[in-house]
Amino acid sequence: MLAPYPVEDQADVWTPELVMERMVEAFETLRRVPASVGPKAFGNGWPAVIHDLADMIHWEPGKEPRRLPPSLAQITRMEEALAWPSQILADQPLAADALNLWAMCKAWGRSIDGVLQGRAKEAAEIARVVEREINQRRGIERKTAAGEVAAWANLKLAAADGDRVERIRANAVIRLERELAKKGLVSAVVIVKPAECSPDKVISRTSLDRWRFVGAQVIAEALTR
Repeated sequence: MLAPYPVEDQADVWTPELVMERMVEAFETLRRVPASVGPKAFGNGWPAVIHDLADMIHWEPGKEPRRLPPSLAQITRMEEALAWPSQILADQPLAADALNLWAMCKAWGRSIDGVLQGRAKEAAEIARVVEREINQRRGIERKTAAGEVAAWANLKLAAADGDRVERIRANAVIRLERELAKKGLVSAVVIVKPAECSPDKVISRTSLDRWRFVGAQVIAEALTR
């Protein structure tokens, strides 16, 4: 169950814009929390995604400019807003990630495009590794299947003559095609897309803009009920 909200936020209708404003405000407050105050390393009290995002954009609390620490009321508002994505968008990880990333970058003055480029590069590198491993394994499996069919054909050819030779060769081709289809090896090469290696994270601006609005809309509807 969601925690109660301050009186000033008890609106009849929440909008996606208001949700996003509160998320940015929450990250602005988070930036002002002294490193020695609050849950250690964004521990059990705050969503784990906050720690992941902070690491990803290289936040270093000790090197942040001095700011007045937030009040208890501001910290309460911050904790409420930061909990929305993990609580309300638990079944929509892309929406939660997009909203958190967008709000954090807005609040901390980070380049959204720069972060996404870094993510895309990392996902592409992972995709290349996965693709190479898959295709190496598939290559071995295809070679094994071809060897089994060749062995079958050679036994038949050893005792064949005349027109039967051509029929055996044609049947060998059909047999190999069936074996490859049965094992899912028809395609010689598999292409792994970077997005497939990062299913819970946005890696493009189009995806981020789409999912952050979806997330804000879902949260607004949940808060209005």
